[in-house]
Amino acid sequence: MSGINWPVAIAGEPFERTCLRVLQWQQRIFQWRDDQQVWGMPEFWATADELEARYIASQDSATDGIVAGVVAGDCDDSAGLCLHALRRLGIDARYLTCWCETGGYHCVCLAQHDGEALVLDNRYGQPMSRHDLWLQGYKFDAMSGLHPGDDWAKVN
Repeated sequence: MSGINWPVAIAGEPFERTCLRVLQWQQRIFQWRDDQQVWGMPEFWATADELEARYIASQDSATDGIVAGVVAGDCDDSAGLCLHALRRLGIDARYLTCWCETGGYHCVCLAQHDGEALVLDNRYGQPMSRHDLWLQGYKFDAMSGLHPGDDWAKVN
């Protein structure tokens, strides 16, 4: 079994294009399912290794409506795929939690590079600015640190 085919760096590629490529990659290999169905508990935030293991296990066969050869999970798993892919490419990435326009709590990935910032959200087909998502009704709540174990901070 092979693991996730993570995106690779392309020399000279603009930040915006890299973010778009990572989001498109994530949307190809991700299937939304709630944590209870995938992880057997109401809430679970997977590490990169856990996402990789889940992907490898899914290659054998489809189970419980999960397509073979994909990573299944909820919004924090989707954000996690983007976060880990961006970090592998040398781009700072964080989890960003928010209330979205539906009233539901949601998790996205915030990518930052050379003073620019874009949000990768499994609900949209292209990276967006925080301002554009705010205009869509998002209310941002908290942001993770840059490294596992770092403190989270409240955001406006």
